[in-house]
Amino acid sequence: MSAIPSRLRFDRWGLLVLPLVAFLALFFVFPTLTVLLRSVTDFNPPESGGLDNYAWFIDSSTNLVVLRRTLVSAFAVTAICLLVAYPYAYLLTTVGARTRALLLGVVVVAGFTSFMVRNYAWLVILQDNGPLNDAIAALGLGRVELIGTDLGVAVVFTQILLPLMVLPLYATMRGIDRRLLMAGASLGARPLKRFLSVYLPLSLPGIAAGCLLVFVLTLGFYVTPALIGSPTNALYSQLMQIQVGQLLAWGHVGAMAVVLIGVTLALLAVCAGVARRWRVPEQEGGTLGLYRPEGGWRLSPGRAALWVSTGLTVLLLVGPMLVVFPQGFAGEASIAFPPESWSTRWYENFFSDPLWTDSLWRSLGVGLVSTALATALGCMAALALVRGSFPGKPLVGALLVLPMILPLVVFAVGVYAVFLDWRLVGSFEGFVLAHTALAVPLVVVIVGAGLRSFDTRLEDAAASLGAGRAKAMATVTLPVLLPSIATAALFAFLTSFDEVLASVFISSPTASTLPVEMYRTVQRGADPTIAAAASLILVATVVLMLGAWRLRRVAHA
Repeated sequence: MSAIPSRLRFDRWGLLVLPLVAFLALFFVFPTLTVLLRSVTDFNPPESGGLDNYAWFIDSSTNLVVLRRTLVSAFAVTAICLLVAYPYAYLLTTVGARTRALLLGVVVVAGFTSFMVRNYAWLVILQDNGPLNDAIAALGLGRVELIGTDLGVAVVFTQILLPLMVLPLYATMRGIDRRLLMAGASLGARPLKRFLSVYLPLSLPGIAAGCLLVFVLTLGFYVTPALIGSPTNALYSQLMQIQVGQLLAWGHVGAMAVVLIGVTLALLAVCAGVARRWRVPEQEGGTLGLYRPEGGWRLSPGRAALWVSTGLTVLLLVGPMLVVFPQGFAGEASIAFPPESWSTRWYENFFSDPLWTDSLWRSLGVGLVSTALATALGCMAALALVRGSFPGKPLVGALLVLPMILPLVVFAVGVYAVFLDWRLVGSFEGFVLAHTALAVPLVVVIVGAGLRSFDTRLEDAAASLGAGRAKAMATVTLPVLLPSIATAALFAFLTSFDEVLASVFISSPTASTLPVEMYRTVQRGADPTIAAAASLILVATVVLMLGAWRLRRVAHA
């Protein structure tokens, strides 16, 4: 037997990626492919075939109108997020360490605040007699109808997705060599000319990454348009849910999923081209992106405008969270804000109603088990990707990114279809498997970053003192990586605990998670118990995020 070529061999590290590849292939790729294949295997009426599902999609004016509306909404939300996030991210590169940590903390906490908490808060804010309409009326502009409108949905989308635009922008901007701007100034270029010809092109990779994340997530959102919008202005994900939940037209929803993925891949190709064309080279000796503005910290009109913009952005990010707490202590069964009277009965109702407590315990259990599974699989895969050598390594890296860039509604429909056949709908195991598939990429990214920054000479030193490979890993590598692993586990838990879209599809009337129960409660009408639940989730999220921040500080100490 001939020897296996080296490029086709798995080394000892590379083998560690196989469990995660098998898991994602079975519980992410297979469900996704299942719903896509339904477009050419499932037909209504049964005697049709071939590409009839695609012909149905094109012939239906409703489909095309909803697709166009969804694309316009996604482009609009992406543009608004970019306009709001760009000055915020730029300011982050010009302030001191403490201010930067505070502003980044606002973004991260807002980004990981429960999805349903923020949607509920916006229902309170946007109602006809809500605080936003009160502020507009106080300015003499009258009241604006926001609930059930495209404008209201766009506002909520922007607040929810803004952190995903800020972080890639900041990561790119902090690596831009400011000496290039100084060189432009020495050649007589005015500030606007320097920005347009130097700074903006160099920040394009961050713009492309942020726009891709925001656009794709907007395409696949279901809960926000379902709660804030109206059936007459339905978006694409709502139409897919109707085809599955009401009509059981699997072939139709498969064709819709193919179209949605096609749009996503086209955008991904454009963003990848931009990132390759304008990649910011890494600086030796640390980043040159964080700097003191020309002329020191003098508050020029431009910088004053920058701070005003940042202050409004902070208000947009944290404002909805501040609305939640008073609502939990409302004395009346309404979502009027501010409450007319005060009571603790909604907290008492939350802890005494089995509907709420069962969903809470189920969410905690699913979160802990999926976190343990995602952490184990993700840590092994991170070791394989950073230190291992195996065939198809770039493809494995792409596979790990798929759960982060694929429209979530496609996965939700696919996992529902597969779990129906496997009798996992409404089961504890079904929730765990779906949540793990969505959480594990975060673990790989965070632990992988910790491994890349790890000084392998520490392991060499341990080996020189007689420690074996396993002992060096246990006594040297693992303790150093522990903060990164714990941070990854926290983020995995938050991802599981907050997951709502896939959970809505695979829930049953008698078994749901806490976010699903909150979603159903909002659909049924005003019940301030959801405000009590939202307050508790928000406090727990902030505590966990502070713990993650503390661990990251330990990791970089």
